[in-house]
Amino acid sequence: MFQPSSLEEAAGLVQKQLASFRDQKEKTNSKGVADFSNLLIICIDGRCASGKTSLAALLESQIENSQVIHLDDFFLQPYQRTPKRYATPGRNIDSERIIQEILEPARHGLPIVYQPFSCRSMSLQAPVSIGKPEVLILEGSYAANSDLGPYADLRILTTIDPDLQLERIEKRNGKEKLQDFKSRWIPLEENYFQTVDPARFDLVFDLGHLK
Repeated sequence: MFQPSSLEEAAGLVQKQLASFRDQKEKTNSKGVADFSNLLIICIDGRCASGKTSLAALLESQIENSQVIHLDDFFLQPYQRTPKRYATPGRNIDSERIIQEILEPARHGLPIVYQPFSCRSMSLQAPVSIGKPEVLILEGSYAANSDLGPYADLRILTTIDPDLQLERIEKRNGKEKLQDFKSRWIPLEENYFQTVDPARFDLVFDLGHLK
């Protein structure tokens, strides 16, 4: 685990990894091996309030033709919210729709069109078209779960001290929402992270100390 001195330092390490992947793809293509596209996929997984969104936003601003996909847009629809699904670590996200609407089209060089899910209306919203980005950044808890992780070229894990996590959530979401996180969302996340081997990630960042 690495504790960078700034978000920019963390992003710089990610960029170095991406450069390595690009070199590998260029060598593969030069040998005549079929490749659907120049697409690179980054999965930024991690605990809530651990800096995932901030890191993703910085990378998007630095990387040409990149696009962030927030897993918040793929919360489970009402019919998917079953006890069995919530009891399975890492399954309380709509991985099936992410694969169908985002990852498979991207892998085949097709334009991406997806429908964000709104927790306010508990329904899918109007389709959003993002074309054909060369770098996809999946950002959110469970982004590297057993369904989504195999699609990634680069897997990143962000973590944070538990006490600092609660402080950040309260500041960001308020005291009432903090109770929701403590009673529901954090336990679901921790159940998932207890099953996750850190060795599956290419980079592990502690970003909790960064503001």
